[in-house]
Amino acid sequence: GNKYEFTQPIEMRFNELISGVRADLGIKVFGDDMDQLLASAKAVQEVLETVEGAEDILVEQVTGQPMLSVHPKRMALSRYGLNVEDVQALVATGVGGESAGLIYEGDRRFELVVRLPETVRRDIDSLAFLPVPLPDGGYVPLSEVAELELALAPTQVSRENG
Repeated sequence: GNKYEFTQPIEMRFNELISGVRADLGIKVFGDDMDQLLASAKAVQEVLETVEGAEDILVEQVTGQPMLSVHPKRMALSRYGLNVEDVQALVATGVGGESAGLIYEGDRRFELVVRLPETVRRDIDSLAFLPVPLPDGGYVPLSEVAELELALAPTQVSRENG
């Protein structure tokens, strides 16, 4: 969901430029383990909520973005004469799209992007049946040469000083 906060525009911009935080007070928690970072941030939030006068205490949402992982079945790939790049390029084009040219309409240009319909892109079971072209001219379903997994991933990863 969306979270809102109210402040003065110039003040908010200066706060963000100085500290990278769009609030009057920001507490940053650093580490490598996203689960531990979220737990620590929630603990800090609980403490701050007990402070008199503290308002609009928020923990930045950093998890919950679904991510498609393609795990190649290397033995099957070699059996069919394919390589990992072939499968990854096929899935990347089908899900993310690939530019196929430009459409000109008067003085405006529009990029023509080829990709699978949204109903297929969002359904991992439909993607499993995506036909993978073989070097000899045949086809094999994607599920024969790769395992597909939909897992939650970080929505963002922020770094400071490298």
